[in-house]
Amino acid sequence: MKGIKMNTEPCKMLLKNDVAARLGVTERYLEKLVKDGQFPPSFRLGKRAVWAEQAVDNWLSELMAAQLNWRMPRRKRVQ
Repeated sequence: MKGIKMNTEPCKMLLKNDVAARLGVTERYLEKLVKDGQFPPSFRLGKRAVWAEQAVDNWLSELMAAQLNWRMPRRKRVQ
C-alpha cells in the first residue's frame, strides 16, 4: 500500500489474569469494569479473551493524567 506505514512490531497480548494483575484487581472486578464500559473490551484469539498491551497502557495513562491534572477545589468563604 502506497503512503500507508504499517507497524511491523508485534503487538503483545495480555490474558485476563495478566490484565487483572497489572491493574491490581481480581478477574471478576475486571469483568465488571468491562461490563460497565469503564475498561476496554477484550477480543477473542482462539478460545481466549485477550487485550492488546497498548490498550491497557493507554487506559492507565488516561487515569494517571486525570490524577496528575487534579486540582483541589477552592473553598467558599463563609460570611
